[in-house]
Amino acid sequence: MSIVLAEAEEWRESLKETFTGLVPDHVRGSGPVGRLAKAQLGEVSLFTVVGEPQTLRRSVAQSRRLPTDLLKVCIQRSGSAVVQQGDREVAIGPGQMALYDIARPYALRLEGSWRCDVIAFPRIALPLAERDIATAMRNRAPTHGPGQLLTALVRNVISEGCASGSQQLASAAVALVAAAFAGSDHVPADRDAQRLRVIAFIRAHLSDPDLDHNMIAGAHHLSPRSLHRLFESEPNTASQLIRSLRLDAIRRDLSSEQHVDESIATVAARWGIYDMAGLCRRFRSLYGMTPSDVRPVRPRGGGR
Repeated sequence: MSIVLAEAEEWRESLKETFTGLVPDHVRGSGPVGRLAKAQLGEVSLFTVVGEPQTLRRSVAQSRRLPTDLLKVCIQRSGSAVVQQGDREVAIGPGQMALYDIARPYALRLEGSWRCDVIAFPRIALPLAERDIATAMRNRAPTHGPGQLLTALVRNVISEGCASGSQQLASAAVALVAAAFAGSDHVPADRDAQRLRVIAFIRAHLSDPDLDHNMIAGAHHLSPRSLHRLFESEPNTASQLIRSLRLDAIRRDLSSEQHVDESIATVAARWGIYDMAGLCRRFRSLYGMTPSDVRPVRPRGGGR
C-alpha cells in the first residue's frame, strides 16, 4: 500500500482510527500533518509513518474507551522519537527501536523530519516472560542482527501489500521482535516455553465451550495444580486468560460492520459463551459498557 498524504484534520482522524485513539497534540489551524501506509499479516499490523515534528498521545480516557491487548514496536528510520509511558522514557534515533504497551496511556514525541516503521501485535504472541517484556520496554534495541531482518520484513511487506504465507510471516515478525530485545541467542526457559504452548492452545480452542482449566491440563499432561503454578508469575491464570480472550473476541466482532446482523447471543456462542447475564456483567466490569454499546450505529431509515 502506498503512503498517502493526510492534511491536519484528516491526519488526526487517520491516526485516531488506525492507532486506537492516538491523536496529535495542538491540532488547531493548519496543525501537524503526516502520511502512513499499512499492511496486515494475520493479527500483526505493519505500518510506515512519516511526519513533521509533533507529539502523539493516547490519553487515559481513550485507553478506557478503547481497550486493547496490543504491544507496539517503533523502529526509527529518520529523525528521533521519545516514548513516554508512566515513569518510563525511552529515546530512540535512526537505527534504534522501542517496545511499548498501547493498552496503557502513552505519548510519542517525534522530532525532525521523522520516519518510523511500526509493528503492532497481541501481547500474548510475544514469546517472552512478563518480567522480560517489562525489561524490554525500559530499553531500546538496535536494528542490526534480528532487528535488521525485522526492518527488512516490514519494508518488504509494506511495499508489496498483503503477502502470501501471512501467518508464517506474522510469527516470524514477532519472533524477531523477541530476539531483538532479548538477544539473538534468546531461548525461552522450559517453564516459559511450556506456558507459551498452553497460551497457543487456548487461542486455538477459544471457540470450544468445553475449554477450561482441566481440559488444558489434560491436553498438556499436567495436573490442574501444575497448570496453576505455570501462571503464578503472570497477570492472569489460565481460566482468566480464557475469559479475557473470549471477551476481546466478542467485543471485536460486535464492533465490526461484518457482524452487525448477528445477535449478541450468536456472536457470544461463536466464542464459547452462552450465559448472557454473565457476559453482560463481565463485559461491563472490563470495558465499562454493555455488549450493545459497542455495536455500530445503524443509519436511520432502514439503511445499513
